[in-house]
Amino acid sequence: MSHNESGKHCPMECGFMEPETCEKTIVFRGIKLCVPITRHTCPHCGITGSDVACTAAVQQEIADQYRRKTGLLTSRQIQTLREAKNMTQQDLGEKLGVDAAVIRRWEKANIQSQDMDQLLRSILK
Repeated sequence: MSHNESGKHCPMECGFMEPETCEKTIVFRGIKLCVPITRHTCPHCGITGSDVACTAAVQQEIADQYRRKTGLLTSRQIQTLREAKNMTQQDLGEKLGVDAAVIRRWEKANIQSQDMDQLLRSILK
């Protein structure tokens, strides 16, 4: 990615910051996960920072790795299965007895319970 594509300016006004990704091992709900974390670093002064998009991506990666390790449907699987059934988030929410906002959150970084995962599977598969 070139300097102009990264679009992040150093807060110390040194120029553009470069994105870099590193792996970080964390423990989430008692489960060890190795998560890629992207942050921006100024090549001139070394200051680092993140943004909302990078933070959201990390949160979703943590949630999905946890889901995979505990046998839950991932956010992508929920969305893909729902779309394969030609269901809207509203449709699925109605079948589950929850608001469409709950479905939206499950398709992002919120983790469904084991019970809700079983209901999702029974409706979507």
